[in-house]
Amino acid sequence: VLTAEHFTAFPTNLFFAAMSGNQAVVAAAAAAAFGVGCGVTALAVWSAARNRSSDAARLVKSLDALRRSVDDLKDQMGSSTLRSFSAAQSVYGDALDSFEDARDYEDEMGGEGNRKGAPTAPANPETNPAAVAAAAGDSNPMTRLAAEFDELMKVGKNEEALRLLESSAGPKVKGSAEFLWRLARAQYQVGQELSGDDRKACVYAAIDAADRALQKDERSYQAHKWFAIAVSSRGEYEGTKVKIQDAHVFRTHIQRAIELSPRDPVLHHLLGRWSFDVASLGYLQKKAAAAIFGAPPESTHAEALRLFTDAENISPGFWKANQQWIANCHLRMGEKKQAKEWFTKARDVAVVTPDDETAHREVLKALQSL
Repeated sequence: VLTAEHFTAFPTNLFFAAMSGNQAVVAAAAAAAFGVGCGVTALAVWSAARNRSSDAARLVKSLDALRRSVDDLKDQMGSSTLRSFSAAQSVYGDALDSFEDARDYEDEMGGEGNRKGAPTAPANPETNPAAVAAAAGDSNPMTRLAAEFDELMKVGKNEEALRLLESSAGPKVKGSAEFLWRLARAQYQVGQELSGDDRKACVYAAIDAADRALQKDERSYQAHKWFAIAVSSRGEYEGTKVKIQDAHVFRTHIQRAIELSPRDPVLHHLLGRWSFDVASLGYLQKKAAAAIFGAPPESTHAEALRLFTDAENISPGFWKANQQWIANCHLRMGEKKQAKEWFTKARDVAVVTPDDETAHREVLKALQSL
């Protein structure tokens, strides 16, 4: 809820000057509706009624029209401002389709699935302990189930992997964090192949499973990652305010996942994409979101560059898109020489997935313009 201090901080002159007379009335009414104060309420009502008959019925009709206009304004502001706040969902979808379909992240860190021409990252046993333990002959049922599940997900057999979890695990296994975050991952990825109510059910089921995984083990970086990912899709079914809140939630859990698993380059890349999109919001978009819906997230292109660079330092050349986004950051910051260098590096990374093909075309186009 807004206070007088919020309204004082908001550049009202700039905001209202950009609108026509009727739009200014609507904006004032919108501000009043969100708790700015009775003075603005009076202004809105007076502006709506000043050139109209004093007839009560007509005034009521005018106020009804104002309410509808306020709703329209909120929708318009929400749709433009939240293109970036909702980007977490599409960002992870891109990463999931283009990165994990080509070579599962855990395999990439072990070197087995590395992209041709890319340096092999140092092995990191924490990324897939299930496969390591299974290879060593571990008889733990969760270990064997996890190894089989991870193999199915790696080759894109999402529904089969989900059925495996639902049918093969006993009560003790199903209550573990290792099981629950994998359940969240499978439900989320299966949902991305569906639509309508089926997709929605998968999203909320994934949120629930990841949340339970965190309750079991707050130090599970995979649980944080999949909770963030699933929450990022909740905005498809919730209101504008929830979308902005979930943008904060996404960042918080990805940051915590990075703390727990700092050698995961995909996590750094995802947070970099999020930071880039938030940093790219226009001034008025940010102020409108802050005034109407609450404080939006904040970031800069320099912060996004740092995150993309961190990912690249962990695993050089691991993903064409990461080098492309390093170049994009330099371009936004006016550093054309560095941007050209990184676009050139990105051009030379092998094309493996359809998303790589798209990135390659964008890289070539950028190089032509520099």
